[in-house]
Amino acid sequence: MLSASARKSDNASKVKARDVDYSSIEAFVRRVSQRKLAQASFHCQAHARALMHLESHLRQAPSESQASLFLLQRIAAGLQDTDYVVGVTATRQAQASLQERIFHHQVTGNYQDALGCYEGAVRDSPDVMEGMLECYNRLDQPNTVAALARGLAESNERWVESKREFRMEAAWQLAQWDELESLCSIQKDKDKGSHSWRHEFACLINCLHRNDSSGFYQHLQTLHRHEVTGITAAAMEEAPYQRSYTHVVNLQVLNEVESIADLLLLRTDLPRIELLEELFTSWRTRSTFAQYSLESQEPVLKVRRALLELCSRRLKDAPGGLEKVAVNELGVNILISAKAARKAGQFSKAFNLLIDAERFPQPALFLERAKLLWTRHELEQAISVLKKGIQDHFPWYGTSFDRKDVAQCDLELCASAKLRLARYVDEAANLEAEYVPALYVEARSLATASEEVYYHSANFYDKVIGKNYKESDLDMRGDIIYHIMGLYGRSLLYGCRNIHQSLARMLSLWFDYGSRVKQQQHGKNVSAMVSSLKKMNDFMVKFLEKCPTYYFLVVFPQLSSRICHANDTVWSVLRTILVRTFVRYPNQVCFMVFTM
Repeated sequence: MLSASARKSDNASKVKARDVDYSSIEAFVRRVSQRKLAQASFHCQAHARALMHLESHLRQAPSESQASLFLLQRIAAGLQDTDYVVGVTATRQAQASLQERIFHHQVTGNYQDALGCYEGAVRDSPDVMEGMLECYNRLDQPNTVAALARGLAESNERWVESKREFRMEAAWQLAQWDELESLCSIQKDKDKGSHSWRHEFACLINCLHRNDSSGFYQHLQTLHRHEVTGITAAAMEEAPYQRSYTHVVNLQVLNEVESIADLLLLRTDLPRIELLEELFTSWRTRSTFAQYSLESQEPVLKVRRALLELCSRRLKDAPGGLEKVAVNELGVNILISAKAARKAGQFSKAFNLLIDAERFPQPALFLERAKLLWTRHELEQAISVLKKGIQDHFPWYGTSFDRKDVAQCDLELCASAKLRLARYVDEAANLEAEYVPALYVEARSLATASEEVYYHSANFYDKVIGKNYKESDLDMRGDIIYHIMGLYGRSLLYGCRNIHQSLARMLSLWFDYGSRVKQQQHGKNVSAMVSSLKKMNDFMVKFLEKCPTYYFLVVFPQLSSRICHANDTVWSVLRTILVRTFVRYPNQVCFMVFTM
């Protein structure tokens, strides 16, 4: 069969070699530079194809690899592969230029360092000021953007048009409506041609502020058409969703602007408070389904802040608590923005947002501030902020209180703060470490159905026995292991976020203690060990009845590796787990067993 296939391939090659047209086309294609094809694909935003052509070029001309690094980085950035960009930088042999360093810092989200490079580059080329404005915009500093853009426009007439869009965007972010109206009217009188997203969206927000329904829907239609065109073009390529995701996010922004406009901002009457709360709840729910990255979350959150500012002005002194709902949602939105910036490593931006959040105090503000301090390695300050926040926001906890008199959200927030304080004190090796167990107990008493609280409590005690006891020392301390298993098990009953750590560790504790009981079966204290093991076996039987069976698919290799367990009582329970999992999920279990 192989020889027949080879003969078939040889015959096809001979036919192609005799075909003059084929040979001519092949020769023409070979003369086209792969590097130029990569550049053309890159400018068409076909980044995957650009990478294919550039890699083909570098295989043919390895000596040009260093000269092609910057293009390779830009293609990788288009593919949203930040690690690839960092890896390419590590292979660079020559000193990177300012432009290349700026690009690297921007892709990795380090906009402060990018601004430092811009300060050096602006002396040689003043045209890089637009990139500097974009950095300040990404750092969420609209005041700086507005002042810098205005100064540039006044200093040089040729920058008036190019910097106007930055001024328009900063104006609606800062609620400078007179400035926005002036800029929009200038551009409207100047020409009637098509404009960018930034310009059209600024005009849309301006119409919303002026209650101009006809102008609002006209700009909304233009923006919809612009985004749908981009999605249609992306649909012609491979992986269209990834290429069109920016347009999808923009459509989400337009949908939220239209929804709040129809409900409140373009109406003369006030909506019911239930409808406003339902809209804000749908916004928060929608965010949980979006890509959790600052690049995709920031445009949505920034627009929401502007819309909520408009709502709070519109609902000022409105009856029925409508203003309070809008102001509260604005504070929550700023906290979400600060959290996204912190997780993206943009600490200065997160700090600025937390300062802004102080205008709309939220109970969780101190918790987010402590997280930011901890991430910036300011350990003692983070612990101090948590202690003060708990004392200020939950004065009722120090006295005897009835859970029925406290809102559930307050109980959960207090439990989260107590848990965070316990973890920080423990990890910082603070002198007050002796009261860490009490903090975990308090957190569990407040949040009786929280996976995180039980998981971290179990992790803490597990770490303690690992530091302070040898394996043989635990023979007579089976109650400690039983307690840790119970905490891990309770955490799994309330969620599976940490299942790969908690379930695997719980089974390891059980299996290892069962093996120790078998090894010490002729020892003096074997009866106490057998009693402790019986409690663990009973616990595992109860856990099997309460938890979903699919949990055990996660640790099935671990379970199957213990089928020859020396302890008969452990093996009896293990056999029940294996059989029940196999009966419930035969295909998945067979797949894992056959690959062993």
